[in-house]
Amino acid sequence: MLSIKLPIPEKVSTNKVYEGMHWGKRKKLADLYHTTFLQFKNKFVITSYPIEMTFIYTFKSRPLDVDNVSFMTKMCIDGMRHIGLLQDDSIDFIQGLDTKIKRGDKDSIQIIIV
Repeated sequence: MLSIKLPIPEKVSTNKVYEGMHWGKRKKLADLYHTTFLQFKNKFVITSYPIEMTFIYTFKSRPLDVDNVSFMTKMCIDGMRHIGLLQDDSIDFIQGLDTKIKRGDKDSIQIIIV
């Protein structure tokens, strides 16, 4: 089991994407998340695939609904691919995602990989 915890780089509801977020803003967010994951480059290794992942989102205030964190989840997975932690995000590599939401003292994401 591997566990990564990080502050949420930017809280983004999937609703914003559906409303027609400009591609430039989406690119900036993707770059932000990719950069955030650089701190984990070469620190973790996944030795066996396929994996399952659990994302635990903690919000200090105004928690997002469980279905509205999917865009952030995608950016996290893409960030892990960007640093080489994940080889791919296809079904041969990731066979399950679980998402949990809770309240806490700061906005953060914990990613558990099994």
